[in-house]
Amino acid sequence: MMNDDALSYYSLHSATTNPGKFKRLYEGLPESTADLCKVCQNVLIHKYRLKYNGLRSYGITLKDVERAGRIPADEYNLVKTEDMLALHQRLRPGPILPERRPIDRIVGNCRHFAVLLTSFLRHRGTPARVRSGCAAYLTPEQPGFFMDHYITECWDRAEERWILVDPQIDVIQRKDLRIDFDTNDIPRDRFLVGGAMWKLYREKKANPNRFGIFGFTGPGYIQFKLVNDIICLNKDEVLPWDGWGLAAKDPLALTRDDLKRLDGLSDLSAAVDNSRFRELRETYESSDDLRRPTDYKHVRWVMPE
Repeated sequence: MMNDDALSYYSLHSATTNPGKFKRLYEGLPESTADLCKVCQNVLIHKYRLKYNGLRSYGITLKDVERAGRIPADEYNLVKTEDMLALHQRLRPGPILPERRPIDRIVGNCRHFAVLLTSFLRHRGTPARVRSGCAAYLTPEQPGFFMDHYITECWDRAEERWILVDPQIDVIQRKDLRIDFDTNDIPRDRFLVGGAMWKLYREKKANPNRFGIFGFTGPGYIQFKLVNDIICLNKDEVLPWDGWGLAAKDPLALTRDDLKRLDGLSDLSAAVDNSRFRELRETYESSDDLRRPTDYKHVRWVMPE
C-alpha cells in the first residue's frame, strides 16, 4: 500500500539508507543537524578534495590511500549505507563518534555525505531525503556556474518547512570556497534541485551550459539531473552516474510528449511543500522509464587521471 504521508514516508529508511547490522554505531549520535554533519565529515572524505587539495586540506592525497592498500574507486562506488559502515569498521574498528585521522575515513563524494546524513536523520525519525541538483558555491573561480552536487533536505518541525543541508562542507572547505551563508539552511538560489534547473532552462532564464560537471553540461545534463532527483525523491538514492529510461534518452530525440512529461516532473521536483507528494509517488510507480529496471547494474565510475 502506498504511503500518502510525506513526512512518515521520508522518516523511514530506504534500502540505501538502512544501516542494517551496523545500527549499533548510531547509538549516542548528536541531536543537532549541524553536529550530525560533523559526524559525516568524520566518516567520509571527498575524493576530489584529496585529488586536488589533499595535502593542503587534509594532509593526505589519493596516493596515500592507495599506498595503504586501498582502491579509492571501490569506495566511491559504494551504494548502501550498510556497506559504507562495514568499510568504516574495516578501516578502523570502533565507535563512529571519536575523531578519525583522514587516512581512516572512507573516500566518497557528495552523494555519500548526503546519503549518510539522511540515514542518521531517518534513524531518529526526522523526515529526510537526498536531493540531486547543482550548487553555486563550489566553484568560486567560476562565478555563475552551478556544479553538480548532492545534499540532504530535512524537515524542520518547528518551522514546518523543508531545509537544505550540505553535510560535505567542513570548516576547511567553507574557508577555501569562501562560503558566506549557513550550509545547514542553504538558500534555494544557491542550490537548485533538478526541477528548478529544468524550469530555468525551459523558460529561457538561464544558460543550460552553466550547469554541469567535467564538460557534461547543457539540456541533456539538466534532463538527467531532473530525472535523477525524481528517483532520489522516491527513495532510490542511486550513484551520481546511474541513469536509465527518460534520464538517458537522447535530448535531441525528445518528443513533444516527452517535454511535457519533463515539465510535469519539474513541478514535482521543485515543489517546496508536501502538497504534491501523492502525485510524485503515483507518477514514479506508474512509469517504467522512471523506476529502476529490475536487471539494472550500477555503473562503476573511475576518476580520470
